[in-house]
Amino acid sequence: MTDLTANDAAELKAAADEIRDIHPKAALWLEYGVRKLVGPARGNLTTREAAEFLGVTPQTVRNWVDRGWLEGTRHRLGRRQIPIEALSAAIEMRAAQRRIVREHLTESDLDARLAEARGVTVADAGHS
Repeated sequence: MTDLTANDAAELKAAADEIRDIHPKAALWLEYGVRKLVGPARGNLTTREAAEFLGVTPQTVRNWVDRGWLEGTRHRLGRRQIPIEALSAAIEMRAAQRRIVREHLTESDLDARLAEARGVTVADAGHS
């Protein structure tokens, strides 16, 4: 793979801006790809960016990080950073939340199922 130049990155960002209205997720993926290759916070998303991609509110992303359902760290200024790779876990979380509605599960039941799927106890899951 060749390195992107600043001009390449600018052109890709402009392309993302052009397609944003037509296909917002494609624009986000393009921006994230550019950021991963040339950005200072390689592979990390802001809370807002993760929320836009997942179709939830930024507060939902913050809640998921606080509960340990979504991987995230705090930037030195206190802002959360969400690894791009963690989005697949969040997509699984959304599917699990839909099951809550269908199966009438409580959040405790969901915590237990997620912990079981990860191979940890519920007590351990809250401290990871």
